[in-house]
Amino acid sequence: MTESKDDSERGEWLDALDSVEAFEGLERVDELLDAVVTSARRKGAKLPFAANTAYVNTIPWDRQPEHPGDRRWR
Repeated sequence: MTESKDDSERGEWLDALDSVEAFEGLERVDELLDAVVTSARRKGAKLPFAANTAYVNTIPWDRQPEHPGDRRWR
């Protein structure tokens, strides 16, 4: 695939995602991307793994309960 064709195709995908976001919202974008990634993995595509999540601890530090066990490394 030539550089310009690759850029054009990538641009079309990104434009499509922008349109979905504008008309249907980010939740729909997430659903579509999840489906595409799942399909690509089933077909054997080597996608990068990211262990990061969108998790944010909402419990303030001073309101967190004590750890129930022994925190020493064994």
